[in-house]
Amino acid sequence: MALLQPKSHSLPHSEERRRHQRVRVNLQGRYILVDRSEFPCQVVNISPGGIALIAPVSGAVGDRVIAYVDHLGRLEGKIARQLQASSRLFFYALRR
Repeated sequence: MALLQPKSHSLPHSEERRRHQRVRVNLQGRYILVDRSEFPCQVVNISPGGIALIAPVSGAVGDRVIAYVDHLGRLEGKIARQLQASSRLFFYALRR
């Protein structure tokens, strides 16, 4: 079972620009892109407004994504942004 960990290296609440506080997690799952291709992923943080995934294949910003995450179930949204962390990993933020 994954444990929730407090957010580290965060801005003071008065300087935080996000609407919802993010919580670090380590959850496994899989996601499906708009072309129906399916890949494994790892959720690294989550908030009521979105999730951030480490994933091997990128979709385009604005594309719909369905993620099935252990202990959370089905999550659906659009790719809000992506940051290439290395040649193989991408970070996604999903929005509804």
